Amino acid sequence: MGGGRRGEGQRRQNITNRMQAAISSRRDRSTTATSGRVC
Repeated sequence: MGGGRRGEGQRRQNITNRMQAAISSRRDRSTTATSGRVC
């Protein structure tokens, strides 16, 4: 998992962050329909 390019690492983190956000967003929607997205 060596770097080399900072953009590549940031892009991977962005993807994981989006995946986690989507999962938490789905869970949040199930518990609280009023709450939208937490960014």
